[in-house]
Amino acid sequence: MGARSRPFVPAAHVDGEAEAYIFRSVDGRPWQKLGGGLPQPLNDMAYALLTDLGAPGGPYAGLSNGDVWGSTDCGDTWAQLPFNLKGIQRTLMML
Repeated sequence: MGARSRPFVPAAHVDGEAEAYIFRSVDGRPWQKLGGGLPQPLNDMAYALLTDLGAPGGPYAGLSNGDVWGSTDCGDTWAQLPFNLKGIQRTLMML
């Protein structure tokens, strides 16, 4: 038998080599690449993106390596939070 083939993994989903960015669009305007403190490019994919309903303008990004970045000004500037979640779990489902 031949060697087992590995499933295809897009480059953006390889931990440590993602070369990813976070974008936003406001009021239907063109998409903007966000920087403001975020590593450019991100080495790990941002799989978890969420907002805090109690703090408008405060999005958070959880990266596949467990780092969490937050913003208090709608993504203009970002700071890495002082903890690591030890990895963000991700699953791809195709229907």
